[in-house]
Amino acid sequence: MRILSTDPDEPGIFAIGQVATGVFAFGQMATGVIAIGQLARGVVAVGQLAVGFVAIGQACYSVVWGGGMVGLTGRGFGFVLKTLPKYRPDRGAPEGWARLGTLMDVREKGIGTVRARVCGRALLGEDGLPLDVQVNADIANQLSTIGDSKAVVQLVRDDIQDVDRGTYREAPQVQRVLNVMSVTPWKLWPWPFEAITGTGCSPLWQLLIRAFFLLAMIVGWHFIVGQTIIDMFR
Repeated sequence: MRILSTDPDEPGIFAIGQVATGVFAFGQMATGVIAIGQLARGVVAVGQLAVGFVAIGQACYSVVWGGGMVGLTGRGFGFVLKTLPKYRPDRGAPEGWARLGTLMDVREKGIGTVRARVCGRALLGEDGLPLDVQVNADIANQLSTIGDSKAVVQLVRDDIQDVDRGTYREAPQVQRVLNVMSVTPWKLWPWPFEAITGTGCSPLWQLLIRAFFLLAMIVGWHFIVGQTIIDMFR
């Protein structure tokens, strides 16, 4: 293998030409570990038509990640068909609840969901300190039935005006109180992958279909460019 190659039949560490084959390939038809050209094939490919594990182009075929006007990709952007599921480790809240966040998020947005630990009739944060929330009698009874375990808590902010602290020159102070609306035991998804519909955990049959597509795309990449790259290093 040459350091710099302009010969289509001789690969190089750096390959330049109309037909270029090398570790770093630049040309109209480029094939390499990193390939840039009108027709780019490689591990990382950028071009009008790009094929790779990572590929960006007007039309792209990428196993892991890519982007383009049209294409078949694992994950990516553009008008592409995505074969890999979205990784969503934060989706531990029941369907219909707000996504998991922090007390600060609830104070800003007015509603939210946080993780907590149930200890008797009290709710503790992940740091082990009591949560600064209001628990009514019904919720307190529910907490006692859940027992000592992790839980997901739905909170709603209530803005209360403290009229006693206001004067004729100053508006009453507003106190933000976080009320517990509902509590449910923490249930992890079997796996942190989102379903095709975009809500909830991906069922096993969807993961199996996606795994089949992933294997098919790896095989397709191997026949399109993988064998050429392997032969280049022999």
